[in-house]
Amino acid sequence: MKISRICLAMILAIAPASGFASDETHLPVPFSADFDVDFGAANGLMKLELKPAEAAGTFEYVSHTRARGIARMFFKGEANGSTRFRIVDDVIQPLLFHLVDNKGRTQERILFDWKNGVADSEFESTPIEIDIEPGMLDALTIDLTAILQLNLSATPGTATYIAENKVKTYEYMFVEKRKVETKAGEFECVMYKRRRIGSRRSYNICYAPDLLHLPVLMEQYRFNKKREKDELKARMTLRSIDCASCQAVSPDSEAD
Repeated sequence: MKISRICLAMILAIAPASGFASDETHLPVPFSADFDVDFGAANGLMKLELKPAEAAGTFEYVSHTRARGIARMFFKGEANGSTRFRIVDDVIQPLLFHLVDNKGRTQERILFDWKNGVADSEFESTPIEIDIEPGMLDALTIDLTAILQLNLSATPGTATYIAENKVKTYEYMFVEKRKVETKAGEFECVMYKRRRIGSRRSYNICYAPDLLHLPVLMEQYRFNKKREKDELKARMTLRSIDCASCQAVSPDSEAD
């Protein structure tokens, strides 16, 4: 399996676009964060950035993943995704989702037309039109909504989104409060389990209130039917963060 495939799974699972301001508008604040991604014998780096988009009142969230160290010898490709969105009455509205492969070719593209209630979705060169309702998301704005809800002192519940020309639903369940040690520091977190309905995969996501509920740790599990238990498949951990409203400190420079 190429690094681009498993890293895409990690990105689409967590998509940690945090940094929501705690003022009355609850609007996002710009940030840039780096994560270590570990899966078995290979590892990589993920860079996530949230910034204002060109159109007034809109924002862009960008993710970029690449192999690191010896993994470059065995895995090829990079994963790149982006979404543009706006916030209306404390509800995130995705506008354009775009996912490309390691050669810059479009793998998935979703254009949301909220006025007419439809989304033009294209996955692996197959176009389809999907009816949408308020609250519908793309794969990168799923966790944006969970983070916004946490910053509004609400509890994440379910999230319906479009992926691979299909409408899918995730469910969130509170697990516990716990401390998480990262290269950017130690954080008190709230952990939620997220599982897509009908899937054997699940994700334990630790959100740090001190970072305005930016996820600092995500673990991907897959249920083993023979052993009847969830098995850890991958882990993503905060490495450094640049965010004026956050309290984390970047680690000393390290050689890859």
